Amino acid sequence: MRDFAGFSDCDSTTKKAMIDFSFHIAYGNMDEAFRAIKLIKNESVWENMCRMCVKNQNLSVAKMCLGNMRNLRATHALRKAEQADMEVPAQTAMLAIALGMRDEAEKLLKSCGRHDLLNEIHQSQCEWGRAISVAEKHDRIHLTTTQYNYARYLESQSASGTADQLNLSEDSAQSTDDNGKESFGTPAVEKAIQLYEKASTHHFDVPRMLSDNYSNLLSYVNHKNEPALYKWWAQFCESTGSIELALEYYEKANDILSMVRVLCYLEKYDEAMQLCNREGSLEDDDDPMGPYGDHLATSRSSSGFLGSSSGPTSTSSQGSAVSLASATKAACYYLAQQFESQYSSDQNPKTFQQAITYFMRAEAYTNACRLCKDAGDFDQLKNVASLGSMTDKLDAAKFLEAQETQDCRDKALQLYSMAGQGMKVGAVV
Repeated sequence: MRDFAGFSDCDSTTKKAMIDFSFHIAYGNMDEAFRAIKLIKNESVWENMCRMCVKNQNLSVAKMCLGNMRNLRATHALRKAEQADMEVPAQTAMLAIALGMRDEAEKLLKSCGRHDLLNEIHQSQCEWGRAISVAEKHDRIHLTTTQYNYARYLESQSASGTADQLNLSEDSAQSTDDNGKESFGTPAVEKAIQLYEKASTHHFDVPRMLSDNYSNLLSYVNHKNEPALYKWWAQFCESTGSIELALEYYEKANDILSMVRVLCYLEKYDEAMQLCNREGSLEDDDDPMGPYGDHLATSRSSSGFLGSSSGPTSTSSQGSAVSLASATKAACYYLAQQFESQYSSDQNPKTFQQAITYFMRAEAYTNACRLCKDAGDFDQLKNVASLGSMTDKLDAAKFLEAQETQDCRDKALQLYSMAGQGMKVGAVV
């Protein structure tokens, strides 16, 4: 009988004890079953008994068998499963894995619906085709994690030079190559790229994986035509000192803030101002906005930054428009800071006016008010504060009131009135 496999070399006392144990276990008489086997000393007998307990899902007897076997690994696996409050079949499956009973473990996990654990078993055995199949059919919540782990495995095998020994045909039918005929490396690398893309981690992991081969990396970046990858490549170019190339890819990524930052570094302030005027230029198709107008107009129509000119605006296009406005404000704020820094050194009125203009376009009214106070431009201060928050109005009004000139007191009076501070108006009058 299969339940008594491995007992052929045992003495008659051991065989009788095993028969009695099986009989009492079948009738559920646990006390008599334990008495029948308490004198057994052979570890192989205990191991076979533990295997029987796995098939019967009798964990109480299995624990006693493990204690006599002195199998710490299996004991730890069972204890860990109990502490995790797993179902009895799942606990038994963990014990079965520790005892090398893979088929029994898979049956038990399927019976209790623990396909997540079954997925982990396949991954631990590098059975990636079966792991992805289980994830796709029964464990969708861990599908992207499985794909990511498979990609990391392929990447490690490719780096160690053992990728040629892999069999990638078992799940090739399940994967569609989005890259057409263009190749970015070995079959293992190609497969890893596909899996990283499915796991939505390719913006970081693919550049990292291909970082040793710049030609393949650049081909991949250009082929995918995704702003996140363009920005990654632009940042890489900037870090290596290829400023002009970085500017080109920041342009492709529509990263206005980074473009303005690089243009300011190159001291091309006129072009930076053209970019900061982007929102108004995009509303007028006849104004191409200088050297960046053609590309940005194309990006607007292809990427939907401001939505379609006909029909109702979709939610995604509204979100893109908001994102574009925020990026433009950030770029205007950065440019205004550059002009403010220049003004502090050259005291040029034109530079001062440019700083105020771009602070206002960035809606950074507090910064604009501070600059007006430092420059002593009270007329500009009153105009800027009137557009700001109540705090900006009150701060500017107090500053103007302290100047003790009639013109400043009149301006303070207007700002107090705008801020709804009627009592202050009376005090100033």
